Amino acid sequence: MFLEVLHSSQCKLRNKTAVSRVLVLTILTSLVILLRLYISNFTAPKFTELDNPAAFVKDPVLRLASYSYQWLINIRLLLLPYSLCFDYSMGCIPPITSSADYRLLSLPSIIFLVSITPYLLHKLNSRLLTFGVVLGAMSFLPASNLLVTVGFTVAERVLYLPSVGLCIVAGVMFVQALRYYRNMDKIGTAILVIAMTMTYQRSEEWRSELDLYASGLRVCPQNAKIHYNLGKVLSRIGDVEAAEHNYWNAIRLNPNYEHAMNNLANILEAKGRSMDAEVLLRKALRSRPTFAVAWMNLGITLMNQGKYEESLQAYRQSLRLRPGSADCLFNLGNLFQKMGQPLGALDAWKNATSSSRLDPAHTRALTNLFVILDELNQCDEVLEISKKIPDSTANKVASVAFQIGTCLGKSGRFPEAERRLKAALQINPHNAMYHANLGVLYQRWARYELAENSYLTALALDDDPGPVLWNLKAVREKLNRTRSDIG
Repeated sequence: MFLEVLHSSQCKLRNKTAVSRVLVLTILTSLVILLRLYISNFTAPKFTELDNPAAFVKDPVLRLASYSYQWLINIRLLLLPYSLCFDYSMGCIPPITSSADYRLLSLPSIIFLVSITPYLLHKLNSRLLTFGVVLGAMSFLPASNLLVTVGFTVAERVLYLPSVGLCIVAGVMFVQALRYYRNMDKIGTAILVIAMTMTYQRSEEWRSELDLYASGLRVCPQNAKIHYNLGKVLSRIGDVEAAEHNYWNAIRLNPNYEHAMNNLANILEAKGRSMDAEVLLRKALRSRPTFAVAWMNLGITLMNQGKYEESLQAYRQSLRLRPGSADCLFNLGNLFQKMGQPLGALDAWKNATSSSRLDPAHTRALTNLFVILDELNQCDEVLEISKKIPDSTANKVASVAFQIGTCLGKSGRFPEAERRLKAALQINPHNAMYHANLGVLYQRWARYELAENSYLTALALDDDPGPVLWNLKAVREKLNRTRSDIG
């Protein structure tokens, strides 16, 4: 009697402990969900048909069948992780839109799996096996489109937690198999070696963007985003022809892909095909009128065609959408310069390099700004602006260091000017103009031998002597007089 009472009390204690654990887990899970909702401002995520096409299928049966097909793909990725892709959107897994699609069989297949799994778990009577299956299913549930519609089709990252459940199931089944198959340990070792090899191979693909995107293209050749990303990488490494080919493929697969059209237009513009670039940019802007970068690039294309007024309107539209664009202000300054409006150019470049608003390290705008200020005999302003530029920027860009050095020389600050001009020459030692200006500095400084050497170097680099030859003659006359006086 006493033993029965003791056993009963122990059972009640275990039940209370289990209930307490469940309660704590429920509270913690609820807090995590609330925190996540708070971070997203309690608003649902926004996505397009390109992100999750199945969510936009109108027929509920076909939509559920599309989801079922995605679930089967996830199960396949868990069991046989081959042919992996970093992005399964944009046509990689098209939705089921017709009752004649053989993939419609995914729905009865899922129904069969959901029906048979509880029976098998009950028959096997393994708590650990049941725990593994439930853990895998429950951790995948948020990504299944059943609770909320998600913004992707298939994503390998959502299988991290379900894979824990799979590992538990695999471990239980392996132990059971060892009882019936003597060579199961060898089979298990072989599977482990194969899995390690596949993991290493996939990790190597992730080490390089080029390899990653190329591997993705082998799995999902209909994914426009992969063609676009591959085009960006190829363009960055200088393979412009291959980049252009991939951008065209991206546009063919997704005719409204505004980013691909914008990047392709840049390539065509660089090749001198301004009219083709204009067509692409206008199409991109019809697809997305708020695309500020495309407006700026359209301005560049129109400017290169001599359509200055249209270019001005494009730049202004870009700045309305993105007022803080130093690149757009730089190009606007170039336009004003072409239009014969130096003050407008000056104002645009000042805004582009304003340390309080935009990008003080925008070196192309700084160079143009310093040149025009020098031409307007406003070297004091150049030197004032240069105080706000860190040496790490000024001394690493030859044109900026050169312009600062030139103005320092005109202001009589010869040692500082020499340092800046030498910094420019260290970056670009074959620039004849830099050597010539260093010669002018030494000539003003009365260091005639150094001036002679600089002028000779400039003449050796430039076939057109220009004023350098006259300066060299003047320096040699000074040197001859000095030597005569000494003699």
